[in-house]
Amino acid sequence: MPFPTTKPTLHYLDIGSLGRGEVIRLFLRDAGVDFEDVRYAYDDSWPTTSAELKEKGLSVTGKVPVLEYEGKVLRQHLPILRYLARELGSYDGNTSIEKYLVDAVADMYNDWRVQCVRNKKSVTDEYKAFVPSYYKALDKFYAENSGPFLLGERITYADFAVYQSIDNDSQLGALPDALPERLVEFKTAFEGRPQIAAYLASRLQVIVLFPIDIAYCLKMPGACDIAKSISRLYPWVSSPCIVSAPMRVMSGPALAVAVSHAGGLGFIGPGVKTQDMLADLEEATALVNKMRTPSSVFHALSAADYPLPIGVGFQLWNDDLEVAVTAVEKFRPCAAWLYAPREGRRDFDNWSLRIRNAWPRIQVWIQIGTLAEAKELLKCSERPDVIVIQGAEAGGHGRAKDGLGLVSLFPEVADALAGSQIPLFAAGGIADARGALAAICLGASGVVMGTRFLAAHEARINPGYQREIVRASDGAVTTTRTLLYNQLRGTTGWPEEYSPRTIINKSYIEHQGGRSFEELKKLHDEALKAGDSGWGPEGRLATYAGASIGLIHEVKDAATIVHDVRKGVLQRLSCLQELKL
Repeated sequence: MPFPTTKPTLHYLDIGSLGRGEVIRLFLRDAGVDFEDVRYAYDDSWPTTSAELKEKGLSVTGKVPVLEYEGKVLRQHLPILRYLARELGSYDGNTSIEKYLVDAVADMYNDWRVQCVRNKKSVTDEYKAFVPSYYKALDKFYAENSGPFLLGERITYADFAVYQSIDNDSQLGALPDALPERLVEFKTAFEGRPQIAAYLASRLQVIVLFPIDIAYCLKMPGACDIAKSISRLYPWVSSPCIVSAPMRVMSGPALAVAVSHAGGLGFIGPGVKTQDMLADLEEATALVNKMRTPSSVFHALSAADYPLPIGVGFQLWNDDLEVAVTAVEKFRPCAAWLYAPREGRRDFDNWSLRIRNAWPRIQVWIQIGTLAEAKELLKCSERPDVIVIQGAEAGGHGRAKDGLGLVSLFPEVADALAGSQIPLFAAGGIADARGALAAICLGASGVVMGTRFLAAHEARINPGYQREIVRASDGAVTTTRTLLYNQLRGTTGWPEEYSPRTIINKSYIEHQGGRSFEELKKLHDEALKAGDSGWGPEGRLATYAGASIGLIHEVKDAATIVHDVRKGVLQRLSCLQELKL
């Protein structure tokens, strides 16, 4: 294969992995050709940039992609692919009929591209009807030869074009739920090629939700830089960034790793004792290593020099700092989530400093629930890398008396922190794509879900508890904040600012009716021994959950939850773009 004698330069728009430039990147990466990747902002400055490209003779029309290759200026992405295929000598057909098939499929891809560009502002019904027919037609071509690629075992430039259409439709939320079998085989084989797998795992996705016209559509021009920083820190994460909260015992290694492997960020909870985290991190490390296959998002994350792609959560008021430091130093998780301090800023500073000293690349996340807490964080000597703003709708332990709903709390806190450049994540009451997009429109860099992941197959949760999460509805009526269940369980000692939200059952109802605590405690302990029947309307056990329970109707795999929310956000965002705000 004749490699170029000078480094080629690719000119394209800074729109992440969308568009025509990405298929050229994929091709060059697979061929092992090192190149200069010049990306231009696609915003109000683009008309000026486009004119400059014409003046320099790089572009005739002012459009990109343009590839500078061995002293030549190549334009138009499909002709560029054909040129490279023939120049490198191994990405085209060998016979006339093979070349015909390759060109025919490339032309079909071009038909798709025209439709895609026409519908780029919104995934219309017309486009939704077109996409399945496009992939069905492609499947017939791929079925003509045995092997995963168009010509069997040998990859051609047309395969790169086909993959780009699949990848773009996936990001836009337009990919059919079930691709034809041969295309599934093709996608798996394509993503398994070593150079491609490494690139897909490490590429810095410019998050679809924020850059380009979308940032301006949502009046959030500063979001691009923050979104890019999140991508650099967590390169396996897809857009939007979906996080599973560190729910004490129930967020175990299986759940955290599954969420991260699906392109989110999973956190392990602190457990009953801080020491429990050591075993959980050991298990999580084994799971991640097992998943380091060529097609996995974890493949390019070297176990030796990259953080473990999950986070850990610590309750500062009762967790053991020395054990936490040991866990962080040994297992190197990518993030540490700190909350519930007894001494406020002093605790946050102490924990942050010790944890960062143990593993300098760790990102410190701090959860707050009031404006006053947010302002205090700006005074910290060890400022957080991420702030999680939790609304009063959240389950588990939140603000006891001074909590505020997320829709009012988030923007007020964001205003107070303006200029800090600290990414803000939204938590509390988010259980589906509608809530996630609402939070993003408020200015969130990502969303955190807790209660929704209690109804994940990977959650470490009693079946009776999980069934109650699915059964319950009308969270305003069926959940409440009360310390009763803490007292019944013997988990007292929380700082007075905190109180848990739980689903109401007989223990609470009878407590409100005047039944003595001694009787309630006895009945609670008996229910604890009874197993699954201890949960439910007639049960007596603590069922910590958020006000969003009415939005949760079935138990799903964690990956499905992440993908459903992401796809729903992108689909709704397309409609929002169509409004041309």
